[in-house]
Parts: sequence; C-alpha cells; structure tokens
Amino acid sequence: MEDLKKKAQKTAIAATTAASLFVNNTYETPLEIITEPYEDEDVNDGLNQKKKSSFKEKSKQLLYKLPLPVRIIVLLPLWSLGWLLMLVLRPIWENLLTGVFSEISYWAILAIIILLIVLVSSLIAFPGLPLAKLFNKKTISLVLVLITALAIGDKLLSLNYPAYKDIKQLVKIISCISIVITSLMYIHFKTRKLRFTVTNDKYTFSN
Repeated sequence: MEDLKKKAQKTAIAATTAASLFVNNTYETPLEIITEPYEDEDVNDGLNQKKKSSFKEKSKQLLYKLPLPVRIIVLLPLWSLGWLLMLVLRPIWENLLTGVFSEISYWAILAIIILLIVLVSSLIAFPGLPLAKLFNKKTISLVLVLITALAIGDKLLSLNYPAYKDIKQLVKIISCISIVITSLMYIHFKTRKLRFTVTNDKYTFSN
C-alpha cells in the first residue's frame, strides 16, 4: 500500500509538471486565460484560419471551452507553475545550445550515430554471431575513445590552424568513416578467435 501511494504521488507530480508546462506554452500571458477570445470574422477571417491550423491555437480553443471559474481556479495556478519551471529550465536549455555545451551535445549525437552505424554494419557483416560478441562494452569503449580523440584533435586544429576550417567537414567525414572501419576490423579480429569445441566420449573436435 505504501509503494502504491508513492507511485501515485510521483505520477501526480509528473502529470502536474507536464500540465503546467503545457498551459504555460499555450498562453502567452495569464490575462489570456481569463479573457474570452475575440473574433472578428469580417477582418481577420484569413488570419483566424491560419491560427486554427496550429497546435497551439487548437489547444487554446479547447481550453477556452472550460468554464471561466475552472480556468481561473485550475489553469491560472498551472500557468504560474509552468512559468516558474521555464524560468529555471530555459537558461539551462539555452546553454545546451550554445558554447561548450553545444559542442558536447554535437559530439555526443555524432557518437550515437556512429555507434548505430557500427551496430547495423556488424550485424550485416557478421551474420550468425551473437549480438553480445559483436557489440559490447569493449566495442562501445573503442568508438567513444576514437570519437573523443577526434573531438580533441578537431578543437586543437581549429584553435591553432585557421586554414583548418576550410577542410574541417571533409576531415570529420573521413575520420568518422575510419572510426567505423576500425571498429569493424576490431570486431572481425576479436570474433575470429572464437573457438568451438565438440567433445564426445572418445574424440574432441575444434575449429
């Protein structure tokens, strides 16, 4: 029963957080929540049609169907909570898109893409072998080490050699292809050492 209560509390917190962010994103200001929408069909017909096609406007129209007391009691507190959350989250999100965090995010996404390419390529190149033998911690570690080395080298070259920016993209493409090939070669040499032994009462056979 205690576990059930904790799960219910967590679910309620998550739902309230999501609802507050949704309401805050739907309404620009809290005044919109308590103000009935004004529609001038003769002047703004084309504009209204465009607005109606957007998800934000559709959400707003749906919420406007709630009675005004409900909007005041429920939506206003949710909007305020969402505003406070965005006050904290927006600087963090903006930092992720700029400066050092932007570079880290870029290389992290590139690493994920290369890992997926290596995974698919290894499944195609070495059919029949267990996935655990093809793609495991050692393979992932190898890719991450090579990507880290590429990122460090790219940064150093960018800072010390201005001419590097002209061939930067080409170097990255060639380096990423090399990382994939190196990873597949590593998997090949690692898996070819696998030995299969069959033993009966009198004889032992091994490849």
